[in-house]
Amino acid sequence: MKRYLGQNFLVNSYVVDYIISHMCIKTNDFIFEIGPGKGALTDSIVSKAECYYNLTVLEKDKELIPFLKKKFFKPNIEILCGDILRFDLNAYLNNWLLNGKARILGNLPYYISSQILFKLLESRDLIQDQLLMLQKEVADRIIATPKKKEYGKLSVLIQLFYEVEKVIDVTPDKFKPIPKVHSSVIKMSPTDKYVKLVHDKNCLFEVVRRAFSMKRKMIKNCLVNLVSERELQSVGISPTERAQHLPVSKFICLSNLVFARKFN
Repeated sequence: MKRYLGQNFLVNSYVVDYIISHMCIKTNDFIFEIGPGKGALTDSIVSKAECYYNLTVLEKDKELIPFLKKKFFKPNIEILCGDILRFDLNAYLNNWLLNGKARILGNLPYYISSQILFKLLESRDLIQDQLLMLQKEVADRIIATPKKKEYGKLSVLIQLFYEVEKVIDVTPDKFKPIPKVHSSVIKMSPTDKYVKLVHDKNCLFEVVRRAFSMKRKMIKNCLVNLVSERELQSVGISPTERAQHLPVSKFICLSNLVFARKFN
């Protein structure tokens, strides 16, 4: 076990099987697993799936690769050594996927989970869904709705691109070594519900960043020099509102307004 890699291995078989049952693996699915560790989730797939599938696992710890290759020596399973943050996922998936999309599975290292989420966002068009284990605090922020204390920048930016649901909360005693935090598994399914309404993604990201940079301040103060009070009112937002109270749709309205001002 290497602490610098954030390794906490899931060892509870009930939780493992419960997670995999939510994948509902179908014939010809292509599954890409991030950070298999000692292969608990991988093993559940192998023992439970009753159809033909292809599975690639990407593990950063070089010392685990021989173990994984020996344990999962099957023609439909590929074991790769690499860091997901440096791995060219788009190129790999494009090479694999003749049709259909990939299904992502992973127990993410908690200290870089947000970075991995945004890395996966770059491959969103090639992904059917994502079943990911995260620190519970991060998962709660992702699924939070307006006016909840957990609602913030991460909530908006993830919900812009995905339908998200929590699958299960996992207590520390289900891992070895036992972590200091609780965990959650969430399922993320890409959606174009909001994306097609966005005029410029970079502008949207900047508006969201600015809006939540000072959560206790009114939206008119967070976005000073970007929009006027009259413009805020024109899209149904009170200038005295806080970012934490605005739904995703209102952030799209705001960003489109800011983007339009650049060309006037």
